[in-house]
Amino acid sequence: MAQKIIIIGAGPCGLGAAWRLSELGHREFTVLERNSYPGGLAASFTDSEGWTFDIGGHVIFSHYPEYDRILQEILGKQLVSHTRKAFIRTQGKWIPYPFQNNVRHLSPEALLECLVGLAWAGNQPHSPRNFKEWIRATFGHGIAKHFMEPYNEKVWGIPLELMDFNWISERVKTVDFEKIMRNVIYKKDDDDWGPNAKFSYPKFGGTGEIFRRMAKALLDYICYNSEVVEIDVKNKRLKLEDGSEMLYDSLINTMPLNEFVRRCSGLKEDVRKAAQKLVHNKGIMVGVGIRRRIRPRRSWVYFPDPSVPFYRVTYLTNYSSHVAPPDHTTFIAETTCRSDEGDPGDPVSQTVEGLVSAGLIKEDDKSRLAATWSHTVEYSYPIPSLDRNANLEIIHPELERFGILSRGRFGGWVYETGNTDHAVMMGFEAAEKLLNMRKETVFPFAASTD
Repeated sequence: MAQKIIIIGAGPCGLGAAWRLSELGHREFTVLERNSYPGGLAASFTDSEGWTFDIGGHVIFSHYPEYDRILQEILGKQLVSHTRKAFIRTQGKWIPYPFQNNVRHLSPEALLECLVGLAWAGNQPHSPRNFKEWIRATFGHGIAKHFMEPYNEKVWGIPLELMDFNWISERVKTVDFEKIMRNVIYKKDDDDWGPNAKFSYPKFGGTGEIFRRMAKALLDYICYNSEVVEIDVKNKRLKLEDGSEMLYDSLINTMPLNEFVRRCSGLKEDVRKAAQKLVHNKGIMVGVGIRRRIRPRRSWVYFPDPSVPFYRVTYLTNYSSHVAPPDHTTFIAETTCRSDEGDPGDPVSQTVEGLVSAGLIKEDDKSRLAATWSHTVEYSYPIPSLDRNANLEIIHPELERFGILSRGRFGGWVYETGNTDHAVMMGFEAAEKLLNMRKETVFPFAASTD
């Protein structure tokens, strides 16, 4: 008999696993999704007046031909291509992203601080012990002061000295001092770094349209409103919130790893303790619709200044005009806070005032406010804390011993491979691994568990 596989979660990773199992002709699987909709952290919501809001500022770019193939199969020509136009808004200036390559736009005083700091950093031996020390050692005090430290403190919500830095990879542009000096001297913008310099976006339905279409093709295998509350790892039995039980041979989990371990019986105590040490933050997403077309062709903007409530704003209607009524503009603003912190009193009002103070909209645009939306994400970023890797190296091998692969942004607890393409491919490869087809390459902690 074919092995019975249960997938917890119909987000990008869970759907990636289900998609691959279906492609391979494996039919003995079920996807359990606690929500009434698919997509997880990449879901989108459209109201009765045609406003579409994403959970965060998602764009589509890919490292994997398999993911590209899926996108073409389900969306085809309904993908709109873009060249990134991202900025940092600080000191009343619009600085092209990445900040460190475009410091020429700063005031003379701030520019001097950045260049002196870069020169110092390039001539110092260093062995940083944490993310904060890595920032100072890599960029010097100027860039640390004017962007890297305040921005990352807003994003992560914990002291940067409590974070590791080995997750950086393509997430943070490092330094080419000669190139930066050339940009300053020749007054040249340098904004094409990174894998998302070119990106795409669905013409209709927001990012969530990708996962709605994937889920529609897998409808016979997905059970919505089905939250898993207990997992007996030794007897391979799980219990749902409604009291029903299911048996399985193998399990792919995508719910937050700490939550999953807490619901498991039969695991070693050191696994429980390791899971309790995992750190994350909470996200508050606010959508704002304005009754006029705001013309700057910006993609998104970063905000390091503490006086601005959000850390990033996406111009969603610049991705697709179909996410709003004609000649209207949609913004998505993102704020994070500690996981144990309460929601702000009125995030929508705070966001609107922040958009005005930051210069993204005008004061009289308040009278043109046509739509608002807010969504709290209890798990926004899995934080790469100093002890994260050590904890994951305890948890994942033990889970795999019981036929459980915990993957995805929060199932694997990985930020560095937490984009939607990574997540889909983690599910894709987990499915293949369970069918003994190949080892995993995307999940960074898979090597120690193969």
